[in-house]
Amino acid sequence: MVCWAGTGTELLTELSPLSAVAASTVAAALKRGDRSVPVPVQHTMKTAPTGNDHYTISGGSIRDVRGQYDRMAGAHTSSNPTCNNKSIYKKSDGDYYLFLPDGHSDWVVGTTADMNACRSTGYLNMKGNCASDPTGCVGRWVAATGTEATGRFGDYNDCEGTWCDDPNVRVH
Repeated sequence: MVCWAGTGTELLTELSPLSAVAASTVAAALKRGDRSVPVPVQHTMKTAPTGNDHYTISGGSIRDVRGQYDRMAGAHTSSNPTCNNKSIYKKSDGDYYLFLPDGHSDWVVGTTADMNACRSTGYLNMKGNCASDPTGCVGRWVAATGTEATGRFGDYNDCEGTWCDDPNVRVH
């Protein structure tokens, strides 16, 4: 509830970026005692759910990230967790997340910290452009299983460096 005293212009221009004409017109009507004047309100952006209710990751070198990822939901539509305007998915039996990092078009499977920062790091990264849907990324995933990725899930040493092609990863 908002309490105020005055013409109403101050309140209206503070709550919404109304034009000076619209604010003064509404203020004049309020001053006359006309409470039936519709007051324009700003559109509230919602983070509506996107994509499927869940995705399943199968195949690939890293067994720990295989499984079902369920779309995370907030208490209200406006509090649904998203990265890059896409829903975030949490592994049903672990702390791994499937998400589209901010400013990128490549899906990632990462940790809680990766997901909270919406950053493009993790255990699986899609290469190429599959921003709309991770199921379209067949054969285009890389895994952190290289010689420089030791300690995450063991010593895979699948290739030189950190990221190795992992064409058997499937998201469905």
